[in-house]
Amino acid sequence: MDASQYKDYILVLLFVKYISDHYGADEDSLIRVPQGEDYKMVVLPT
Repeated sequence: MDASQYKDYILVLLFVKYISDHYGADEDSLIRVPQGEDYKMVVLPT
């Protein structure tokens, strides 16, 4: 895998983590994170 391809996957995961950390617990935010679709479920699925 080339470094440019690896960068695409890492940036997506960082974006999901940022959104889940900043907007996941806030009910009044413009961005809604569905229940069970946060960063922990993407990285550590059960």
